[in-house]
Amino acid sequence: MGRKLLMALSGFLFVASIPMIALSHGYGPLVFGRLLQGVSAGPDWRGRAAISGGVPVGMNRGKGTGVFQWLLTLGIFIAAAVGMFFSYRVDEVAKLHDAGQAVCLQEHRMAQYLLVSLPPGFLFVIGSFMVAESPRWLFRRGKRDAAYAALLRSRTKEQADLELQEMEKTAAAEKARLQPEPKSRNRYGGASM
Repeated sequence: MGRKLLMALSGFLFVASIPMIALSHGYGPLVFGRLLQGVSAGPDWRGRAAISGGVPVGMNRGKGTGVFQWLLTLGIFIAAAVGMFFSYRVDEVAKLHDAGQAVCLQEHRMAQYLLVSLPPGFLFVIGSFMVAESPRWLFRRGKRDAAYAALLRSRTKEQADLELQEMEKTAAAEKARLQPEPKSRNRYGGASM
C-alpha cells in the first residue's frame, strides 16, 4: 500500500471515529467508533502498525526521528493540559451540589474533549499527502526515478546516489538468492537427489 496511502487512510479512519464516539448515545456506536479508532492507530492487515508504527518507520533516520519524538511528547503534554482544563470545569459544577447538572455537564465536556482532537486529526490527514513515499518501497515497485526523487528530498545528491546504489545491490543479491540452483548430475547422467 505504501506509507503515504496508509497514513492518509489511517488518519481518515481516526477523524471519522471521533464524532462517532463523541456523539454516540448508545453502546453500538460507541464500540464501533472505538473499533475504528483502534484500527486507525493499531496494526494493518499484515500486522504492521498503522499510525503508531507507520509514521516513525517511514521517517528518515536521525533528525526526522528526533523531531517525531519531540512532537509526540509535545502532543502528550497538550492532551494532558486539555484534559486538565475540562476536568477543572467539571469540578466547578460538582461544587454546586447538583448531581443532575454535574452529570449532564460531564457528558457534555466529554464530547467536547473528544471533539478537540478533530483539528489535529485533519492536519494529520492533510500532512500525509505532503509526505514523500518511501524510496525503498518505490524502488521495489520498479519506480527507480521516483525513488531517486524521494531520496533527493532529504539527502544530498551524493548521499542519494550512494543509497540508490545500495538498493540496487540489495535487489541484485536478493534476486540471485531467489534463483533456483541448477541440479547437479551424477556420473550416470541423471539428476542427483
